[in-house]
Amino acid sequence: MNFFFGIQGRIGRLQWWGAQLIIFVLLATPFFIVGMGVSDMSEERIRQVFASNGLALIIMFLAFYVLAVWMNVAVTVKRYHDRNKSGFWFLIVFIPFIGGIWQLVECGFLSGTGGANDFGQRGGGNAFGEYLDNGDPEPGPLRRQREEPARQRQAAASPVAAPPATRPAGRHGSTGFGRRGLS
Repeated sequence: MNFFFGIQGRIGRLQWWGAQLIIFVLLATPFFIVGMGVSDMSEERIRQVFASNGLALIIMFLAFYVLAVWMNVAVTVKRYHDRNKSGFWFLIVFIPFIGGIWQLVECGFLSGTGGANDFGQRGGGNAFGEYLDNGDPEPGPLRRQREEPARQRQAAASPVAAPPATRPAGRHGSTGFGRRGLS
């Protein structure tokens, strides 16, 4: 529930696009319901239905619209949080012509900050508490359990490291810079 209705936390681009798809379906649903209801009616019958049920239809459209707007605000604010920006950046959408494009590019195409930022840990974790690709130096508990035996096997199997081989000095007596040994 917090994903669609709360404004705390962060979400990634894929989650934001998924939420936008769900919001679009939510906005299209009342039109689909009304369209299915009047598809095989005569024009006179459609006028009668809208005259007798007009208020109910308006309330249904309004309820779906308000719900979709709030869901959009919540997920967009969390997306701005992922970019380490205040949720008030949502208001940029009200700037004519460029505001909607700006919000689409910023929320839909630009990546968020890696690791933790001012708004918490980066999203993208799966159901098992693992963070997949977030730059978090501390992996989730299940990934830690899975990687620890592999590290132990690798450490037991690797031989003691040999000292580095020395190579002869280049023609200038230096082993420093470049393949010619220039300093």
